[in-house]
Amino acid sequence: MKTNRRNMTIIIFSCIMTVLFIPSMAASPGIAKESESLITASASTWWDDRYGDSYLNCVSYNQDSLVTFNGWQYAVFYNQNRNVTVSRRQLPNGSWAQVVLSDYTQSTNDNHNTISMGISPGDGRIHISFDHHISTLHYRKSVQGLATNPSNFSWNSSQFGPVENNLGQGTITSLTYPHFVTAPDNSFLFYARIGTSGEGDNHMWRYNNNGSWTTLGKFLEGGDENAYFHGICYDKNNRLHATWCWRATSSGYTNHDLLYAYSDDSGYTWKNNSGSTLATTGSDPIVTSKNFKVATIPQEGGLINQEGMVVDAQGRVHVISREDISGINYQMHYWRGTDGTWHRVNTGIRTKIWDNRSKIAYDSRGNVYGFLPNLQIASASVSSGYSDWSVIDNSEDGRFHHSEPLLDNMALRLGNDEVYVFVQAGTTSNTSPNIYTLQYLLDPAGTNENTGDVNNDNSIDIVDALLIAQFYVGLNPTNFDQTRADTNCDTQIDIVDALLIAQFYVGLILEFC
Repeated sequence: MKTNRRNMTIIIFSCIMTVLFIPSMAASPGIAKESESLITASASTWWDDRYGDSYLNCVSYNQDSLVTFNGWQYAVFYNQNRNVTVSRRQLPNGSWAQVVLSDYTQSTNDNHNTISMGISPGDGRIHISFDHHISTLHYRKSVQGLATNPSNFSWNSSQFGPVENNLGQGTITSLTYPHFVTAPDNSFLFYARIGTSGEGDNHMWRYNNNGSWTTLGKFLEGGDENAYFHGICYDKNNRLHATWCWRATSSGYTNHDLLYAYSDDSGYTWKNNSGSTLATTGSDPIVTSKNFKVATIPQEGGLINQEGMVVDAQGRVHVISREDISGINYQMHYWRGTDGTWHRVNTGIRTKIWDNRSKIAYDSRGNVYGFLPNLQIASASVSSGYSDWSVIDNSEDGRFHHSEPLLDNMALRLGNDEVYVFVQAGTTSNTSPNIYTLQYLLDPAGTNENTGDVNNDNSIDIVDALLIAQFYVGLNPTNFDQTRADTNCDTQIDIVDALLIAQFYVGLILEFC
Protein backbone atom coordinates (compact mmCIF):
# COMPACT_ATOMS: atom_id res chain seq x y z
CA MET A 1 0.00 0.00 0.00
CA LYS A 2 2.83 2.40 0.89
CA THR A 3 4.54 1.63 -2.44
CA ASN A 4 1.31 2.45 -4.27
CA ARG A 5 1.07 5.75 -2.39
CA ARG A 6 4.67 6.61 -3.27
CA ASN A 7 3.92 5.83 -6.90
CA MET A 8 0.85 8.06 -6.68
CA THR A 9 2.98 10.84 -5.25
CA ILE A 10 5.38 10.53 -8.18
CA ILE A 11 2.49 10.68 -10.62
CA ILE A 12 0.98 13.70 -8.89
CA PHE A 13 4.32 15.46 -8.75
CA SER A 14 4.81 14.79 -12.46
CA CYS A 15 1.42 16.37 -13.07
CA ILE A 16 2.52 19.38 -11.04
CA MET A 17 5.55 19.83 -13.25
CA THR A 18 3.50 19.24 -16.40
CA VAL A 19 0.90 21.92 -15.63
CA LEU A 20 3.33 24.24 -13.88
CA PHE A 21 2.88 26.96 -16.44
CA ILE A 22 -0.89 26.85 -16.69
CA PRO A 23 -2.29 30.06 -15.16
CA SER A 24 -4.08 29.47 -11.87
CA MET A 25 -7.52 30.50 -10.74
CA ALA A 26 -7.14 31.31 -7.06
CA ALA A 27 -10.27 31.17 -4.95
CA SER A 28 -11.87 34.35 -3.65
CA PRO A 29 -10.74 35.29 -0.14
CA GLY A 30 -12.60 33.49 2.62
CA ILE A 31 -14.10 34.51 5.95
CA ALA A 32 -14.54 32.79 9.31
CA LYS A 33 -17.28 33.63 11.78
CA GLU A 34 -15.65 34.21 15.15
CA SER A 35 -18.55 35.19 17.40
CA GLU A 36 -22.15 36.27 17.64
CA SER A 37 -23.31 38.65 20.36
CA LEU A 38 -26.89 39.58 21.20
CA ILE A 39 -27.04 43.35 21.68
CA THR A 40 -30.70 43.45 22.64
CA ALA A 41 -33.83 41.30 22.69
CA SER A 42 -36.13 44.32 22.87
CA ALA A 43 -35.66 46.34 19.66
CA SER A 44 -38.46 47.91 17.69
CA THR A 45 -39.72 45.50 15.04
CA TRP A 46 -41.36 48.11 12.84
CA TRP A 47 -40.30 47.77 9.24
CA ASP A 48 -41.15 49.64 6.07
CA ASP A 49 -41.90 48.03 2.72
CA ARG A 50 -42.41 51.35 0.92
CA TYR A 51 -38.66 52.01 0.73
CA GLY A 52 -37.15 48.56 0.39
CA ASP A 53 -37.93 45.88 2.94
CA SER A 54 -36.03 46.94 6.04
CA TYR A 55 -36.34 47.59 9.74
CA LEU A 56 -36.17 51.15 11.05
CA ASN A 57 -33.04 50.03 12.92
CA CYS A 58 -31.17 48.56 9.95
CA VAL A 59 -31.00 50.87 6.94
CA SER A 60 -27.86 51.48 4.91
CA TYR A 61 -27.64 55.23 5.57
CA ASN A 62 -27.22 54.79 9.34
CA GLN A 63 -23.70 56.16 9.93
CA ASP A 64 -23.11 54.61 12.26
CA SER A 65 -25.15 52.13 14.32
CA LEU A 66 -22.11 50.26 15.64
CA VAL A 67 -18.86 52.00 16.65
CA THR A 68 -15.68 50.69 18.26
CA PHE A 69 -13.60 53.15 20.24
CA ASN A 70 -10.81 52.69 22.77
CA GLY A 71 -11.48 48.99 23.37
CA TRP A 72 -15.25 49.37 23.77
CA GLN A 73 -18.08 48.90 21.33
CA TYR A 74 -21.23 51.04 21.17
CA ALA A 75 -24.57 50.39 19.46
CA VAL A 76 -27.69 52.52 18.94
CA PHE A 77 -31.24 51.46 18.11
CA TYR A 78 -34.88 52.16 18.87
CA ASN A 79 -36.31 49.88 21.52
CA GLN A 80 -39.83 48.45 21.48
CA ASN A 81 -41.18 51.72 22.90
CA ARG A 82 -39.40 53.60 20.07
CA ASN A 83 -36.96 55.27 22.50
CA VAL A 84 -33.37 55.88 21.44
CA THR A 85 -31.23 53.28 23.22
CA VAL A 86 -27.44 53.32 23.50
CA SER A 87 -25.63 50.10 24.43
CA ARG A 88 -21.99 49.44 25.17
CA ARG A 89 -19.70 46.54 25.96
CA GLN A 90 -16.01 46.06 26.56
CA LEU A 91 -14.33 44.10 23.82
CA PRO A 92 -13.77 41.32 23.05
CA ASN A 93 -16.69 39.65 24.81
CA GLY A 94 -18.08 41.87 27.56
CA SER A 95 -21.79 41.99 28.36
CA TRP A 96 -23.94 44.67 26.76
CA ALA A 97 -25.37 47.37 29.03
CA GLN A 98 -28.18 49.62 27.84
CA VAL A 99 -29.13 53.25 28.41
CA VAL A 100 -32.67 54.14 27.38
CA LEU A 101 -33.19 57.82 26.58
CA SER A 102 -36.88 57.76 27.47
CA ASP A 103 -37.50 61.51 27.23
CA TYR A 104 -38.00 61.25 23.45
CA THR A 105 -40.26 58.85 21.54
CA GLN A 106 -39.93 58.23 17.83
CA SER A 107 -43.43 58.01 16.37
CA THR A 108 -43.22 58.41 12.59
CA ASN A 109 -43.55 55.19 10.58
CA ASP A 110 -40.85 55.94 8.04
CA ASN A 111 -37.53 54.10 7.74
CA HIS A 112 -35.77 57.32 6.76
CA ASN A 113 -36.01 58.26 10.45
CA THR A 114 -33.02 56.23 11.61
CA ILE A 115 -30.31 56.86 14.22
CA SER A 116 -26.69 57.77 13.48
CA MET A 117 -23.89 57.81 16.03
CA GLY A 118 -20.32 59.05 16.15
CA ILE A 119 -17.59 59.50 18.76
CA SER A 120 -15.38 62.59 18.77
CA PRO A 121 -11.86 61.40 19.73
CA GLY A 122 -10.76 64.87 20.79
CA ASP A 123 -13.03 65.00 23.84
CA GLY A 124 -14.49 61.49 24.08
CA ARG A 125 -18.14 62.44 23.61
CA ILE A 126 -20.78 60.20 22.06
CA HIS A 127 -22.95 62.05 19.52
CA ILE A 128 -26.37 60.90 18.32
CA SER A 129 -28.68 62.28 15.63
CA PHE A 130 -32.06 60.66 15.07
CA ASP A 131 -35.60 60.72 13.69
CA HIS A 132 -35.37 62.80 10.52
CA HIS A 133 -37.12 62.95 7.20
CA ILE A 134 -37.23 66.61 6.16
CA SER A 135 -37.38 67.38 9.90
CA THR A 136 -36.05 69.71 12.55
CA LEU A 137 -32.67 68.53 13.84
CA HIS A 138 -32.74 66.04 16.73
CA TYR A 139 -29.26 65.84 18.24
CA ARG A 140 -27.80 65.02 21.63
CA LYS A 141 -24.32 64.43 22.99
CA SER A 142 -22.80 62.84 26.06
CA VAL A 143 -20.63 64.34 28.73
CA GLN A 144 -16.97 64.83 27.93
CA GLY A 145 -14.74 61.77 28.31
CA LEU A 146 -17.51 59.17 28.43
CA ALA A 147 -15.92 57.17 25.61
CA THR A 148 -12.32 58.03 26.49
CA ASN A 149 -12.54 56.63 30.03
CA PRO A 150 -15.71 54.52 30.04
CA SER A 151 -14.92 52.65 33.25
CA ASN A 152 -14.87 55.97 35.13
CA PHE A 153 -18.54 56.69 34.39
CA SER A 154 -21.80 55.09 35.44
CA TRP A 155 -23.69 54.01 32.35
CA ASN A 156 -27.02 55.82 32.66
CA SER A 157 -29.11 58.47 30.93
CA SER A 158 -27.68 61.30 33.06
CA GLN A 159 -24.50 61.06 30.96
CA PHE A 160 -26.42 62.39 27.92
CA GLY A 161 -27.61 65.93 27.42
CA PRO A 162 -31.03 67.10 26.19
CA VAL A 163 -32.29 66.94 22.63
CA GLU A 164 -31.01 69.95 20.68
CA ASN A 165 -32.32 71.44 17.43
CA ASN A 166 -29.23 73.45 16.47
CA LEU A 167 -25.46 73.26 16.24
CA GLY A 168 -24.85 76.79 17.50
CA GLN A 169 -26.37 79.00 14.82
CA GLY A 170 -30.14 78.72 14.95
CA THR A 171 -32.64 75.92 14.47
CA ILE A 172 -31.83 73.53 11.62
CA THR A 173 -34.89 72.41 9.66
CA SER A 174 -35.73 70.17 6.68
CA LEU A 175 -32.92 67.77 7.62
CA THR A 176 -32.51 64.15 6.43
CA TYR A 177 -29.67 61.61 6.46
CA PRO A 178 -27.41 62.80 9.32
CA HIS A 179 -23.89 61.35 9.28
CA PHE A 180 -20.83 61.61 11.52
CA VAL A 181 -17.33 61.16 10.07
CA THR A 182 -14.13 60.66 12.09
CA ALA A 183 -10.66 61.44 10.70
CA PRO A 184 -7.35 59.76 11.62
CA ASP A 185 -6.14 63.13 12.99
CA ASN A 186 -9.24 63.15 15.27
CA SER A 187 -11.15 65.74 13.23
CA PHE A 188 -14.88 65.11 13.50
CA LEU A 189 -17.51 66.15 10.95
CA PHE A 190 -21.28 66.12 10.67
CA TYR A 191 -23.09 66.34 7.34
CA ALA A 192 -26.71 66.04 6.27
CA ARG A 193 -29.13 66.86 3.49
CA ILE A 194 -31.19 70.03 3.84
CA GLY A 195 -34.24 70.04 1.60
CA THR A 196 -36.27 67.44 -0.24
CA SER A 197 -35.56 64.50 -2.49
CA GLY A 198 -34.74 65.60 -6.01
CA GLU A 199 -33.63 69.12 -5.04
CA GLY A 200 -31.88 68.97 -1.66
CA ASP A 201 -28.50 70.45 -0.71
CA ASN A 202 -25.82 68.98 1.54
CA HIS A 203 -24.28 70.92 4.43
CA MET A 204 -21.32 70.23 6.68
CA TRP A 205 -20.28 71.16 10.23
CA ARG A 206 -16.92 70.70 11.95
CA TYR A 207 -16.69 69.81 15.65
CA ASN A 208 -14.52 71.99 17.91
CA ASN A 209 -13.71 69.22 20.44
CA ASN A 210 -15.33 71.20 23.24
CA GLY A 211 -19.05 70.53 22.84
CA SER A 212 -19.54 73.16 20.11
CA TRP A 213 -19.64 73.12 16.31
CA THR A 214 -18.48 75.40 13.50
CA THR A 215 -20.77 75.71 10.49
CA LEU A 216 -18.83 75.11 7.28
CA GLY A 217 -21.90 75.53 5.09
CA LYS A 218 -23.22 74.08 1.88
CA PHE A 219 -20.72 71.82 0.13
CA LEU A 220 -23.07 70.38 -2.48
CA GLU A 221 -25.99 72.15 -4.13
CA GLY A 222 -28.61 70.01 -5.76
CA GLY A 223 -30.47 72.60 -7.80
CA ASP A 224 -32.88 70.57 -9.90
CA GLU A 225 -31.37 67.33 -8.55
CA ASN A 226 -29.86 66.10 -5.32
CA ALA A 227 -26.99 63.87 -4.33
CA TYR A 228 -27.32 60.52 -2.61
CA PHE A 229 -24.00 59.55 -1.08
CA HIS A 230 -22.64 56.02 -1.21
CA GLY A 231 -20.31 57.32 1.47
CA ILE A 232 -17.99 60.04 2.73
CA CYS A 233 -14.96 58.74 4.59
CA TYR A 234 -11.29 59.39 5.29
CA ASP A 235 -8.30 57.34 4.22
CA LYS A 236 -5.38 56.71 6.57
CA ASN A 237 -3.60 59.84 5.30
CA ASN A 238 -6.50 62.11 6.27
CA ARG A 239 -7.83 62.62 2.75
CA LEU A 240 -11.63 62.83 2.71
CA HIS A 241 -13.29 60.91 -0.16
CA ALA A 242 -16.91 61.21 -1.30
CA THR A 243 -18.91 59.20 -3.84
CA TRP A 244 -22.53 59.72 -4.83
CA CYS A 245 -25.17 59.45 -7.51
CA TRP A 246 -27.50 62.21 -8.71
CA ARG A 247 -31.26 61.85 -8.57
CA ALA A 248 -33.32 63.87 -11.03
CA THR A 249 -36.69 63.59 -9.24
CA SER A 250 -38.05 62.14 -6.01
CA SER A 251 -38.19 58.72 -7.70
CA GLY A 252 -35.33 56.27 -7.13
CA TYR A 253 -35.63 55.20 -10.76
CA THR A 254 -34.03 58.53 -11.75
CA ASN A 255 -30.78 57.78 -9.91
CA HIS A 256 -27.88 58.12 -12.34
CA ASP A 257 -24.09 58.26 -12.71
CA LEU A 258 -21.22 57.77 -10.28
CA LEU A 259 -19.58 60.94 -8.99
CA TYR A 260 -16.37 61.32 -6.97
CA ALA A 261 -14.62 64.13 -5.11
CA TYR A 262 -11.89 64.37 -2.50
CA SER A 263 -10.71 66.96 -0.01
CA ASP A 264 -7.29 67.35 1.61
CA ASP A 265 -8.51 69.95 4.11
CA SER A 266 -11.39 68.09 5.79
CA GLY A 267 -14.13 69.31 3.54
CA TYR A 268 -13.26 72.96 2.93
CA THR A 269 -12.23 72.56 -0.72
CA TRP A 270 -13.06 69.75 -3.13
CA LYS A 271 -11.11 68.32 -6.05
CA ASN A 272 -12.32 66.10 -8.86
CA ASN A 273 -10.72 62.82 -9.88
CA SER A 274 -8.00 64.56 -11.92
CA GLY A 275 -7.02 66.79 -9.00
CA SER A 276 -8.59 70.07 -10.10
CA THR A 277 -10.10 72.16 -7.29
CA LEU A 278 -13.67 72.77 -8.40
CA ALA A 279 -15.62 73.60 -5.23
CA THR A 280 -15.35 75.38 -1.88
CA THR A 281 -17.70 74.62 0.99
CA GLY A 282 -19.80 77.60 2.01
CA SER A 283 -19.20 79.74 -1.07
CA ASP A 284 -18.84 77.72 -4.27
CA PRO A 285 -20.34 74.25 -3.72
CA ILE A 286 -20.34 71.16 -5.90
CA VAL A 287 -23.10 71.40 -8.54
CA THR A 288 -24.29 69.12 -11.32
CA SER A 289 -22.53 71.11 -14.04
CA LYS A 290 -19.06 70.65 -12.54
CA ASN A 291 -16.91 67.78 -13.72
CA PHE A 292 -17.06 65.20 -10.93
CA LYS A 293 -18.52 62.30 -12.91
CA VAL A 294 -16.36 59.17 -13.13
CA ALA A 295 -18.89 56.72 -14.62
CA THR A 296 -22.04 57.07 -16.69
CA ILE A 297 -25.03 55.13 -15.38
CA PRO A 298 -28.35 55.95 -17.07
CA GLN A 299 -31.60 56.77 -15.33
CA GLU A 300 -33.84 53.71 -14.95
CA GLY A 301 -30.67 51.61 -15.09
CA GLY A 302 -31.26 49.74 -11.83
CA LEU A 303 -28.97 51.97 -9.74
CA ILE A 304 -29.91 52.21 -6.07
CA ASN A 305 -28.83 55.15 -3.93
CA GLN A 306 -26.75 55.08 -0.74
CA GLU A 307 -25.36 51.58 -0.91
CA GLY A 308 -21.76 51.31 0.33
CA MET A 309 -18.27 52.77 0.09
CA VAL A 310 -14.89 52.28 1.81
CA VAL A 311 -11.29 53.34 1.30
CA ASP A 312 -8.91 50.43 1.87
CA ALA A 313 -5.57 50.49 3.66
CA GLN A 314 -3.70 51.04 0.39
CA GLY A 315 -5.85 54.06 -0.53
CA ARG A 316 -8.13 52.43 -3.12
CA VAL A 317 -11.73 53.69 -3.10
CA HIS A 318 -14.39 50.98 -3.39
CA VAL A 319 -18.11 51.43 -4.12
CA ILE A 320 -20.59 48.58 -4.05
CA SER A 321 -23.63 49.36 -6.15
CA ARG A 322 -26.02 47.69 -8.58
CA GLU A 323 -27.19 48.00 -12.17
CA ASP A 324 -29.43 46.26 -14.67
CA ILE A 325 -27.57 44.12 -17.20
CA SER A 326 -29.76 42.61 -19.93
CA GLY A 327 -32.78 43.07 -17.71
CA ILE A 328 -31.22 41.48 -14.59
CA ASN A 329 -30.10 43.51 -11.58
CA TYR A 330 -26.53 42.69 -10.50
CA GLN A 331 -24.26 43.90 -7.73
CA MET A 332 -21.58 46.15 -9.23
CA HIS A 333 -18.15 47.04 -7.89
CA TYR A 334 -16.53 50.32 -8.85
CA TRP A 335 -13.02 50.92 -7.59
CA ARG A 336 -10.42 53.65 -7.91
CA GLY A 337 -6.81 52.51 -8.08
CA THR A 338 -3.98 54.33 -6.35
CA ASP A 339 -3.13 55.89 -9.73
CA GLY A 340 -6.59 57.50 -9.88
CA THR A 341 -8.03 55.17 -12.53
CA TRP A 342 -11.60 54.00 -12.02
CA HIS A 343 -12.65 50.43 -12.86
CA ARG A 344 -16.10 48.84 -13.21
CA VAL A 345 -16.64 45.17 -12.30
CA ASN A 346 -19.87 43.25 -12.71
CA THR A 347 -19.74 40.83 -9.78
CA GLY A 348 -22.12 38.43 -11.50
CA ILE A 349 -24.13 38.27 -8.26
CA ARG A 350 -27.83 38.93 -8.72
CA THR A 351 -29.62 41.12 -6.19
CA LYS A 352 -32.45 39.49 -4.28
CA ILE A 353 -34.40 42.66 -3.47
CA TRP A 354 -33.65 45.65 -5.70
CA ASP A 355 -33.82 48.31 -3.00
CA ASN A 356 -32.29 46.40 -0.08
CA ARG A 357 -28.67 47.46 0.02
CA SER A 358 -25.23 46.02 0.71
CA LYS A 359 -22.02 47.16 2.39
CA ILE A 360 -18.39 46.61 1.47
CA ALA A 361 -15.34 45.90 3.65
CA TYR A 362 -11.65 45.23 3.08
CA ASP A 363 -8.75 43.39 4.68
CA SER A 364 -5.17 44.54 5.21
CA ARG A 365 -4.05 43.02 1.89
CA GLY A 366 -6.66 44.91 -0.12
CA ASN A 367 -9.16 42.10 -0.76
CA VAL A 368 -12.78 43.22 -0.57
CA TYR A 369 -15.94 41.69 0.90
CA GLY A 370 -19.57 42.39 0.11
CA PHE A 371 -22.09 42.01 2.91
CA LEU A 372 -25.31 41.52 1.01
CA PRO A 373 -28.92 41.56 2.26
CA ASN A 374 -30.43 38.54 3.94
CA LEU A 375 -27.29 37.92 4.90
CA GLN A 376 -24.97 36.69 2.14
CA ILE A 377 -21.23 37.37 2.05
CA ALA A 378 -19.19 37.64 -1.14
CA SER A 379 -15.55 38.52 -1.83
CA ALA A 380 -13.00 39.37 -4.51
CA SER A 381 -9.21 39.33 -4.45
CA VAL A 382 -6.89 42.21 -5.13
CA SER A 383 -4.58 39.84 -7.03
CA SER A 384 -7.31 39.25 -9.65
CA GLY A 385 -8.06 42.94 -10.06
CA TYR A 386 -11.32 42.15 -8.25
CA SER A 387 -12.52 40.07 -11.19
CA ASP A 388 -13.19 36.90 -9.14
CA TRP A 389 -16.25 37.93 -7.13
CA SER A 390 -18.16 34.99 -5.67
CA VAL A 391 -20.51 34.27 -2.79
CA ILE A 392 -18.41 32.68 -0.03
CA ASP A 393 -20.92 32.34 2.80
CA ASN A 394 -24.63 31.59 2.76
CA SER A 395 -24.88 30.20 6.27
CA GLU A 396 -27.02 33.11 7.55
CA ASP A 397 -29.08 33.55 4.40
CA GLY A 398 -32.70 34.40 5.23
CA ARG A 399 -32.12 34.86 8.95
CA PHE A 400 -31.92 38.67 8.69
CA HIS A 401 -34.42 39.29 5.93
CA HIS A 402 -35.46 42.83 6.97
CA SER A 403 -31.92 44.07 7.64
CA GLU A 404 -29.62 46.01 5.40
CA PRO A 405 -26.33 44.89 6.99
CA LEU A 406 -24.37 47.65 8.73
CA LEU A 407 -20.65 47.52 9.51
CA ASP A 408 -18.51 48.82 12.37
CA ASN A 409 -16.32 51.04 10.21
CA MET A 410 -14.12 52.22 13.08
CA ALA A 411 -13.27 48.61 13.97
CA LEU A 412 -12.51 47.89 10.31
CA ARG A 413 -10.10 50.82 10.23
CA LEU A 414 -8.00 49.28 13.00
CA GLY A 415 -6.52 46.91 10.42
CA ASN A 416 -7.03 43.71 12.41
CA ASP A 417 -8.78 41.93 9.51
CA GLU A 418 -11.96 41.74 11.54
CA VAL A 419 -15.40 43.08 10.75
CA TYR A 420 -18.47 43.40 12.96
CA VAL A 421 -21.89 43.30 11.30
CA PHE A 422 -24.98 44.91 12.90
CA VAL A 423 -28.15 43.02 11.95
CA GLN A 424 -31.65 42.45 13.30
CA ALA A 425 -33.19 39.00 13.03
CA GLY A 426 -36.39 38.26 11.14
CA THR A 427 -37.64 36.11 8.29
CA THR A 428 -40.05 36.89 5.47
CA SER A 429 -42.95 35.84 7.69
CA ASN A 430 -41.78 36.75 11.22
CA THR A 431 -40.12 39.79 12.74
CA SER A 432 -37.82 39.64 15.76
CA PRO A 433 -36.71 42.16 18.42
CA ASN A 434 -33.22 40.61 18.51
CA ILE A 435 -30.29 42.67 17.26
CA TYR A 436 -26.89 41.01 16.95
CA THR A 437 -23.36 41.86 16.09
CA LEU A 438 -21.65 39.12 14.09
CA GLN A 439 -17.86 39.09 14.13
CA TYR A 440 -15.93 37.74 11.13
CA LEU A 441 -12.24 37.19 10.50
CA LEU A 442 -11.40 38.28 6.96
CA ASP A 443 -9.24 36.03 4.79
CA PRO A 444 -8.18 33.73 7.65
CA ALA A 445 -5.80 31.81 5.40
CA GLY A 446 -4.20 35.00 4.13
CA THR A 447 -3.68 36.36 7.65
CA ASN A 448 -0.92 33.74 7.99
CA GLU A 449 1.94 35.38 6.12
CA ASN A 450 3.68 31.98 5.96
CA THR A 451 0.99 30.28 3.89
CA GLY A 452 2.73 27.84 1.53
CA ASP A 453 5.81 27.27 3.70
CA VAL A 454 4.55 23.93 4.97
CA ASN A 455 7.96 22.65 6.17
CA ASN A 456 8.77 25.83 8.11
CA ASP A 457 12.11 26.47 6.45
CA ASN A 458 11.30 30.16 5.70
CA SER A 459 11.01 29.58 1.96
CA ILE A 460 8.27 28.50 -0.42
CA ASP A 461 9.58 26.12 -3.05
CA ILE A 462 8.94 22.88 -4.89
CA VAL A 463 9.60 20.85 -1.75
CA ASP A 464 6.50 22.39 -0.17
CA ALA A 465 4.47 21.35 -3.22
CA LEU A 466 5.78 17.79 -2.95
CA LEU A 467 4.93 17.60 0.78
CA ILE A 468 1.35 18.66 0.06
CA ALA A 469 1.12 16.01 -2.66
CA GLN A 470 2.35 13.40 -0.16
CA PHE A 471 -0.18 14.56 2.43
CA TYR A 472 -2.96 14.46 -0.16
CA VAL A 473 -2.34 10.77 -0.95
CA GLY A 474 -2.07 9.86 2.73
CA LEU A 475 1.70 9.46 3.24
CA ASN A 476 1.63 11.77 6.31
CA PRO A 477 4.96 13.52 5.68
CA THR A 478 7.03 14.63 8.65
CA ASN A 479 7.58 18.30 9.48
CA PHE A 480 4.36 19.21 7.68
CA ASP A 481 2.36 22.24 8.94
CA GLN A 482 -1.24 21.82 7.80
CA THR A 483 -2.16 25.39 8.82
CA ARG A 484 0.02 26.71 5.98
CA ALA A 485 -1.13 24.33 3.24
CA ASP A 486 -4.52 25.72 2.13
CA THR A 487 -3.15 28.09 -0.51
CA ASN A 488 -6.46 28.65 -2.34
CA CYS A 489 -8.48 29.24 0.85
CA ASP A 490 -11.15 26.64 0.11
CA THR A 491 -10.71 24.97 3.56
CA GLN A 492 -9.30 21.80 1.93
CA ILE A 493 -5.77 20.53 1.35
CA ASP A 494 -5.51 18.94 -2.07
CA ILE A 495 -3.49 18.85 -5.27
CA VAL A 496 -4.63 22.36 -6.26
CA ASP A 497 -2.72 23.76 -3.28
CA ALA A 498 0.43 21.98 -4.48
CA LEU A 499 -0.05 23.32 -8.02
CA LEU A 500 -0.37 26.89 -6.70
CA ILE A 501 2.86 26.57 -4.74
CA ALA A 502 4.64 25.34 -7.86
CA GLN A 503 3.32 28.33 -9.79
CA PHE A 504 4.34 30.70 -6.99
CA TYR A 505 7.83 29.18 -7.01
CA VAL A 506 8.41 30.01 -10.69
CA GLY A 507 6.81 33.45 -10.42
CA LEU A 508 3.52 32.87 -12.23
CA ILE A 509 1.56 34.13 -9.23
CA LEU A 510 2.66 36.59 -6.58
CA GLU A 511 0.43 35.64 -3.66
CA PHE A 512 -2.09 33.09 -2.46
CA CYS A 513 -5.83 33.83 -2.33
